[in-house]
Amino acid sequence: MQYQVGGSLARDAPSYVDRQADRDLCTALQQGQFCYVFTARQMGKTSLLVRTYYHLRQQGYCCAVLDCTAIGGEQATPLQWYKGMLKDLWRGLPALRTFDLQSWWKQQQDLSFPQRLSQFFGEVLLPTLADRPIVILIDEIESLLNLPFAVDDFFAVLRSCYDRRSLAPDYHRLNFAIFGVTTPHNLASDRPSTLFTEGRAIALNDFTPTQAQPLAQGLAPFTPHPHLLLAEILKWTNGQPFLTQKLCQIAIAASPDSQITLRAVSAPEIASWVETLVRDRLLYNWQWQDEPQHLKTIRDRLLLASANQERRIHLYNQVLHSPLQIAATPSSECTELLLSGLVVAEAGYLRVKNPIYAQIFNTAWIESQL
Repeated sequence: MQYQVGGSLARDAPSYVDRQADRDLCTALQQGQFCYVFTARQMGKTSLLVRTYYHLRQQGYCCAVLDCTAIGGEQATPLQWYKGMLKDLWRGLPALRTFDLQSWWKQQQDLSFPQRLSQFFGEVLLPTLADRPIVILIDEIESLLNLPFAVDDFFAVLRSCYDRRSLAPDYHRLNFAIFGVTTPHNLASDRPSTLFTEGRAIALNDFTPTQAQPLAQGLAPFTPHPHLLLAEILKWTNGQPFLTQKLCQIAIAASPDSQITLRAVSAPEIASWVETLVRDRLLYNWQWQDEPQHLKTIRDRLLLASANQERRIHLYNQVLHSPLQIAATPSSECTELLLSGLVVAEAGYLRVKNPIYAQIFNTAWIESQL
């Protein structure tokens, strides 16, 4: 087994860890529900998207993937963005290849760009893929917030596809799922769209010890105690996907230089060995060892310039040090702290996600930022 540190995993990657989100997302999409997967970076959103894409295709679905970062950035015009989205859909669905998208686009000159997108769904996509269920998976949705124009109309188009189901049953065949590092409130400039209030939020959580057990297979060639070694790794990562894969990879890379994995050893010895790995390979001079970038991403998100930057750091300080439980609230500083990935909400309260984060973003680090 090869561990993959960073990037999305291939559909058949042996180190892919199935979570409840895999089942929840596929089931909800098969039931025709609009779904959204919003969480911090490097939690496995795109890997989940890839697995869902291939799983649904095996079930007979027509699936397309749209990467919002590839469609347009801060300089994109509405024309470039909407036309780029339709071009990517056209490329992603082979059944549309014979359709003359360019001519059709010119024929819609009297319509606004959102209206053209809506017309495309109703007049082109559904008739061309007749009798086939269609799922469009949209990744990196937060990049829409960087566009120089409002995106409310885009979400209104998606909402209209669900509203039309009562009068045009064919729309039951069309469904969407969106993925990103954001919240419904951030995407809706005025108020949360019914697209989200009536849609299905899919929780993508860290690996549980049970879910992570298949990762022990990759450790087995290097130690007679792969499950003990994995358990010690999880004590440090608490199942955070990126860190868990990285620490597993560090462990097998270090094993040829260490006798500890080549003989029967006690659990305390394994624990001590993993602690040494964490301190030497992750904590020591972490800014220089953070490759692929992970900890810097959390730091940059935490320090993101905004009106509530100081409140965000003060809140984190409370979570780290307060003897009392700190409640998760709808406040912007709490939301941004959660999206950084540094903390997690459990039973309505915030806690630092794992010991690695707690030791890097410690008291000294907080004081240096205030």
